[in-house]
Amino acid sequence: MVLHRPVESTAFISHNQPMNVILSVITRAVAVFLLALSPPTLLVADVSLDSTERTEIVSIVLTAEIQANEWKNSEAVCLWFEGRGADSNLVNALRQKHLTVFGEGCSCDYAVYISFTKFDAGQASVHSYVLDMRAARSGKTDRALLRRDGEYTLAKTDSKWSVQKYEVRFPKPSSK
Repeated sequence: MVLHRPVESTAFISHNQPMNVILSVITRAVAVFLLALSPPTLLVADVSLDSTERTEIVSIVLTAEIQANEWKNSEAVCLWFEGRGADSNLVNALRQKHLTVFGEGCSCDYAVYISFTKFDAGQASVHSYVLDMRAARSGKTDRALLRRDGEYTLAKTDSKWSVQKYEVRFPKPSSK
């Protein structure tokens, strides 16, 4: 039995080098194109939004959810922000505004998930949905109950953010 050693050919590498350059240019062009078309939510939390504005907007949305769900101010709520458990800086800032919130890994009766769908200097759209975790926590089921799902539109006037509109996604408004 004769074993053949793979032959390394510099000619093969140099032959494909123009193709590699072309593929590299195409890949970069596609990446730039996709980035230009991507929704602003990918960039909101990291680039455009400072922590003070983030805290103010999340506080307004969370307060609106507490009122809409008729929770007591002392009700422990787990907060998820942009797909992750809220970081300790955001949780601490919200607690300074007298909101009883917890980040990831806590056991709460309710969970509020908040993510930005649009943000610019004077307007923001925030998707929020609320889960009732009580049945899952008690062991009766392994599922949480979706209580509310909607989108807040906020506007900034005189350097203060306020809710302009809330559009319900779930439960669907009844048509009469």
